[in-house]
Amino acid sequence: MRNKKQIYKLAIIFLVLLVIVILLNTEIFNRSSTYKLEEQFFKIDSALVDKLILEQKGKRVVLEKTYEWRVTEPVNYKANDININFAISDLKNYRIISLQADNLNRKEKFGFTDTSEVKVTVFQKGEEMGSFIIGGQGPGHPQVYVRKVDGNEIYLADGILHYNFVKNSSNDWRDLSIIKIPKGSIKSLEFISKEGSFVLEKDTTASTFKHGNDSINTSILEGVLNMLNDFNTQSFKDSTLGPDVKFDFTLRVVWDKVTNINFLKYGDEESPRYIIKVDGIEQLFDVDKNFALNLMKTKKDLIVSKSK
Repeated sequence: MRNKKQIYKLAIIFLVLLVIVILLNTEIFNRSSTYKLEEQFFKIDSALVDKLILEQKGKRVVLEKTYEWRVTEPVNYKANDININFAISDLKNYRIISLQADNLNRKEKFGFTDTSEVKVTVFQKGEEMGSFIIGGQGPGHPQVYVRKVDGNEIYLADGILHYNFVKNSSNDWRDLSIIKIPKGSIKSLEFISKEGSFVLEKDTTASTFKHGNDSINTSILEGVLNMLNDFNTQSFKDSTLGPDVKFDFTLRVVWDKVTNINFLKYGDEESPRYIIKVDGIEQLFDVDKNFALNLMKTKKDLIVSKSK
């Protein structure tokens, strides 16, 4: 009799365990069905993408393509094609590889905060294809955490480089190029400061520059010429200068035309910055002292020895 009771108890325990296993398997099945991974939130044709909107820290950057890519918000300026191409390539090729969380209770752990996340909206031929949010960097490279705008699930995506979308400033989307003056086209360089001026002229017979019979520091001069050949800025100054402004330094380049590159110092004496104004270009540029000194050369810098 006692053995029968033990058998009944064991049978009941077995049935209870069986029910628990069935329920757990059902839940796991339902969860796996609910969270079946998509490869991407939406698919794009990179050749047809013509607009990107990036929203970060309560601000947004709008990039639009007509005949060229331009930043149209918060300013209107030619865009950095390389940065845009990197971003579009990521949007086309990334893959969602795992579900990291099914709720937003720990979203900060994955970089989804008001200060660090960025919302990306993609347009193709003028039509909105979709949006999603990029959080923090993932454990691998290039990996980031992503989620849908209206979703609670957090995923790990492979193939997205965090820096391709999360920028320090909207200026990072702007074209840094100022002007390109081919070395071979330069006929003379005049360095003008408050202390005076001097001119280096091209010797067409020797394809070198001269200052009378003085010797020239060719390595420093070559640095100036290389910089003018592909002259880029560090940042931008979105303001205007008065008509009576007096520049601290001017580099006058005579090539196919005459171009004045003007420097205006501002800020404190220990770490001054310079506004650059170039003839024919409305935009003002902003650089630090070390950058400016690459072109703001003195006679002492370039003249090695004077003729007797």
